[in-house]
Amino acid sequence: MKLRDSRVGIPCSDHWLGARLRHAPDVFALALLLDAGTPSDTTATDRLTALLHEAGYATLEIELLSEAELARDGDAAFNVPELANRVLAAREWARHQPELASLPVLPVARGTASGAAVRAAWKHPAGFAGVVCLGGRPDLAGATPLGANRVPTRLIVGEDDDELPIVKRAAQEMSDLHELCVTVPGGLSSDALALEWLGRWRDRIHGDDEDEDPGTVS
Repeated sequence: MKLRDSRVGIPCSDHWLGARLRHAPDVFALALLLDAGTPSDTTATDRLTALLHEAGYATLEIELLSEAELARDGDAAFNVPELANRVLAAREWARHQPELASLPVLPVARGTASGAAVRAAWKHPAGFAGVVCLGGRPDLAGATPLGANRVPTRLIVGEDDDELPIVKRAAQEMSDLHELCVTVPGGLSSDALALEWLGRWRDRIHGDDEDEDPGTVS
């Protein structure tokens, strides 16, 4: 599949989010790739992105925080309510793009963006078909969003990851629509688990509030 590759700006309040959109006319879903500027394995991210493209997904890689914001405020990556607002702004932007408007939207998040993805899904469940958190800090979504989130969510974490205890505690607070997957050597990879979950939920039927303004997250 030949993908159109372009840089785009996404409006969010008085801020513009930088993003990279890669899509083609015959894609069947849009994966939002979310990171909040915390250290991450770029090789792993690139590998998953390539697999998503091979599987027929468009991708929108979103810079939830600019380098200037990170330099100015070392805790900016932990302001999960604000990050969730930016995820919602990206979802709203996609809804107004003719080539993306009809596609199911599925966030794939790392780091503290995992908490933002869960929080955004809780706020606007009709806007998202499913969520994948690749480790990170889903717990930062908060107790109410974790427990009340109705968008099917898979938490994927390695058995040797430092984040495993945190992710397990977050999973205990979530509804029966979530699934915790702990990867082990020789088992399914995090990429395979992410693709399986996204494929399962990409055609989820949204509620009647799909066209409502999701507003902001408090």
